[in-house]
Amino acid sequence: MQTRYTEDFQEIRRLGKGGFGRVYECKHKLDESTYAVKKIPSPDQERAEYLREVKILAALRHPSVIRYYQVYFFCSVCKYLARPKAYTL
Repeated sequence: MQTRYTEDFQEIRRLGKGGFGRVYECKHKLDESTYAVKKIPSPDQERAEYLREVKILAALRHPSVIRYYQVYFFCSVCKYLARPKAYTL
């Protein structure tokens, strides 16, 4: 299934995993920038909780916290998209 996420990004490799999901190194297909994408399984009933977190992340600016860029909701999966400053390959 083609989604906005799969149209925009190519997954390179998995960077890590935790209790809430997995993080992947991805390359944007148009601007060729590297991003860290966090994929979180999200049942529909939890969507409001994730949206509250997304709003907090969108407003947060701190040198020790990875910057949030956007979120995708589809196929019951929440995807956080971040382009961390300190992330180097």
